[in-house]
Amino acid sequence: MASTKPRALIAVAYEEWAQEYLRSLPLEHFMEATPQATQRKITLESLDLVHADRPDVRVFNELLVQYQVSGQKKPGQVVPDNMVVITTEPVEAKTSYNLPLEAARPFWMLEYVSKNTRRKDYDDNFDKYERDLKVPYYGSSE
Repeated sequence: MASTKPRALIAVAYEEWAQEYLRSLPLEHFMEATPQATQRKITLESLDLVHADRPDVRVFNELLVQYQVSGQKKPGQVVPDNMVVITTEPVEAKTSYNLPLEAARPFWMLEYVSKNTRRKDYDDNFDKYERDLKVPYYGSSE
């Protein structure tokens, strides 16, 4: 159901939730193992080549995605390692990709799985991508 709130108020609320999420992260969240860093570099450089040929393919790295959850005031939140959105419309995302405010939904989510994040990446995030966000494509690598 569409909100009756003005767009500017929705944007302010989503920014507050994004800042709250950021403050909740432990310090170790900001570290990346060498294998995952290598995979990220390969993926980003490959997707840059796609973007050069298809400017409508937008690539985001470690961007919080916030989305409406039926019956809840606070949005659902997930941070894919990479996200691809296909759109020719301007993207408003700065600190988070807020689905109610964007013209396009995520097309592809990618996760770099390590032994320490296997459950989160394979189970928790997959459920959010498939069930909540209905993302057409999801990829992961170890």
